[in-house]
Amino acid sequence: MKSSILRLGIFLWLLALAGGCGAPAARPPLRPGQLRVIGFFDQSRTTSAAALGTLSRYPHAIDYLSPFWYLVGPTGTVSSKLSAPVFDWAHTHGVRLMPLFTNAGGTDAFLLNSATRAAAVRNVVSIARQEHFAGVSIDFELLPTSARDGLTAFMSELAAALRPLHTKLTTVDVIPSGHATGAHGAYNYQALARYVNQVILMTYDRHDPSSPPGPVAPLPWVEASIRSAIASGIPPGKIYLGVATYGYDWPAGGRGVTVPLKDVRNYRHVQIRWDNTDKETYFTYVVGGIQHTVWYEGERSLPYKIDLAKQYHLHGIAIWRVGFEDQPYWSSLERLLGRKNP
Repeated sequence: MKSSILRLGIFLWLLALAGGCGAPAARPPLRPGQLRVIGFFDQSRTTSAAALGTLSRYPHAIDYLSPFWYLVGPTGTVSSKLSAPVFDWAHTHGVRLMPLFTNAGGTDAFLLNSATRAAAVRNVVSIARQEHFAGVSIDFELLPTSARDGLTAFMSELAAALRPLHTKLTTVDVIPSGHATGAHGAYNYQALARYVNQVILMTYDRHDPSSPPGPVAPLPWVEASIRSAIASGIPPGKIYLGVATYGYDWPAGGRGVTVPLKDVRNYRHVQIRWDNTDKETYFTYVVGGIQHTVWYEGERSLPYKIDLAKQYHLHGIAIWRVGFEDQPYWSSLERLLGRKNP
């Protein structure tokens, strides 16, 4: 729900009650109150065939796939990186597509002018209608506080433009206000929540590459983020909880690097430890005389995140990201959500 793992932005998700091109594969119906699942997908950072090949064994683990396909420019124009293989995979497996629209280069220029804002709205709605997407996701990153009113106006105008389509729902994705880093001034959470159906709370990167080593998504911080979001005026039934499938490897005195969950399995001769307070896994190792510290989220952390989503009666979870995980993760997710893999 990015140029880096830390999402310094906001996603507007426009979900459809019914969408997709033609007749997608049938999917088992979800029970009332059952958690929904969104999977982010960055085709520029992973091999589509490999990532989707793993997910193909567990297609009922997610309900929506959000590939990073569109860039909104300073004048409201939109450029496309749509991938036909990903499009076809989603159709074949009955997974609804909600492609991502982000602000190219972190620009806020189109938000500050009514004409360019209207152009961006028209282009987003046109693409969603033309491609028969189940929804679209708008990710505006690195926005200054001065863009606050423009962003809120954009969300309002986009919601109004979609209203005549009737089949569209809207959701918005935000960085937790208590995050250790990142600008939050552009995001009026209470106002934005009025224009959407769901909010995706990006509850990860409490520690990131630029910070000292530490848990990526410590459970007490995640719970505090949920409580803060609800206190800010977002109904719990509107919230998707962000869930990570990665970690960071920090060399002593250096910057951390991203480690996908599936690559953690490649570390040999390390003593895996569990932090029972933060509910996250970590270990250390030494190479070339330099000590490294690795913290990561995986299937052992997952039950605690899902329990929080259920405890607070949230709408679902949003996974960052497809291609980082592996088969044990998907198997655990299906089991925890009570979804059977045919």
